[in-house]
Amino acid sequence: MSLTASKLANEIVKLAQDKSFPKNTVEAGKRWAHAYAVYAADAMSIPPTAAPPASLTAGEQTLAAALASVWASSRTSPTTAQGMAAALTAFWLAPPVVFGAGLVTAVPGTSALAAALQGVWSSNQRGKLSAEACARKVAAAVHAFTTTVITTTPFSPSPIVGPIS
Repeated sequence: MSLTASKLANEIVKLAQDKSFPKNTVEAGKRWAHAYAVYAADAMSIPPTAAPPASLTAGEQTLAAALASVWASSRTSPTTAQGMAAALTAFWLAPPVVFGAGLVTAVPGTSALAAALQGVWSSNQRGKLSAEACARKVAAAVHAFTTTVITTTPFSPSPIVGPIS
């Protein structure tokens, strides 16, 4: 498979439309992290050694804890955007996600994601977007970020380096 923005959007929209969400920041972090992990499970490293992620459990736990912390402490949209971008980066790097013989070695889209999230929230300060429309814009930004994740696979005579898909 490969990543699809619509799958992530549908997962985030479900969370946005759930009247009982969030109960608290810890539960919100867990549910958001699980939605992202469900989406990220479809990622593939680059050919010719394309492989799905071996496990996203550690990343999901890292993301859940980081998001809970961000949402518990952040009071401004720029801080929240930066925290979410850092949390999603940590999902891939702490520890690095393994793809077959390769692993994630870089996530260059962190700053762009923070700016995109800030843009979504700034443009919706007056609540003009529905929860679904805002969730879809957030999902589009997160999907664009995710496609910047870089894997490196040791290969003779030189490694294979490139973005996931």
